[in-house]
Amino acid sequence: MSLHLETAGVGPPLVFLHGWGFTGRVWEELQQHLRDAWQVHLVDLPGYGRSTRQGRPHTLEETAEALAAATPPHAVWIGWSLGGQVLLEVARCAPQHLAGAVLVSCNPCFTRSLEWPHGVDPATFDEFARTVQQSPAETLNQFISLCALGGDNARLTIRYLRGRTTPIGQSGRAALGVGLRILAGADLRAPLSALDCPALLVTGAQDPLVPLSAAPAMCGLQPRLKHVEIAGSAHAPFVSNRDEFLNVLLAFLRTTHGG
Repeated sequence: MSLHLETAGVGPPLVFLHGWGFTGRVWEELQQHLRDAWQVHLVDLPGYGRSTRQGRPHTLEETAEALAAATPPHAVWIGWSLGGQVLLEVARCAPQHLAGAVLVSCNPCFTRSLEWPHGVDPATFDEFARTVQQSPAETLNQFISLCALGGDNARLTIRYLRGRTTPIGQSGRAALGVGLRILAGADLRAPLSALDCPALLVTGAQDPLVPLSAAPAMCGLQPRLKHVEIAGSAHAPFVSNRDEFLNVLLAFLRTTHGG
């Protein structure tokens, strides 16, 4: 695979991972606010945006290993939703690579099970996956609306996210399928429990995709995990409540690199 990273700024490194269906450009407004004091790397995950994917679909472990090889060491990583799951796999594969971890609207197990009752209904998720294969563009638009549902600044959030989705060609369609399989099947509770760096979880109080019970359960798995809930935010707090999210992020960064 060939990973595309957009880098701006100087200073301690930050690595941003986007969520399902998008590209690294979802973080570009934050990049503009951070690049004076930080070296900001916006990653396109394999098959998304300008990152290529050849041959068979890459596993979560292969993706994490490629990311660790392509990014600077001792960076603070910020992962949104699917990107948060990828971040946890990087922490498992290369724990010394991370100076800090920020999980945004993330769940270590996205679908509900007897062992983890804090996810979405598997049947609902399976139906969503089927509609993606039939009409990916329409389903992606529906997902964007879901990311903003019930939250502050919903129209702004939808407009912003719509301009930052991955192109749906053959590679994009395949990447969407791989991402859904990761979300449906990954269990990242063990690497969350084993995190050995400063860690922050940021959630939205109105998130329709991550149940409110997930955050305290995650903190139970990892006592070092600091949790901040943003009132009024849905699934994309860094868009709908950007200033508040930025303040929370900067406060965390000061504890890791003194930024």
